[in-house]
Amino acid sequence: MDEGMVGLTIFMSITLVCSVIAHIYLKNITWAIGISTLVSTLIFQIANLVMNDNPDPFMGIAVMFSLIYAFFIALLVGIPFHLYRRNRP
Repeated sequence: MDEGMVGLTIFMSITLVCSVIAHIYLKNITWAIGISTLVSTLIFQIANLVMNDNPDPFMGIAVMFSLIYAFFIALLVGIPFHLYRRNRP
């Protein structure tokens, strides 16, 4: 497995865990998506800094793409939670 796939696997793992935890504890889907997006991006960037020992020269671009992808993952994770809570008697 090359370095890119390891990074992608770590990013997906962090984002999925943060999204599931946020959607379990926060009933409002908007807050859950926003908080899980920010927390997962922050954790991933900190992990990236720790693993690489020096800041990435394109860190701003990496943060923007992390935010975008984390938002869509949190949205996809949140839809089943929202539908379950809405249809519950």
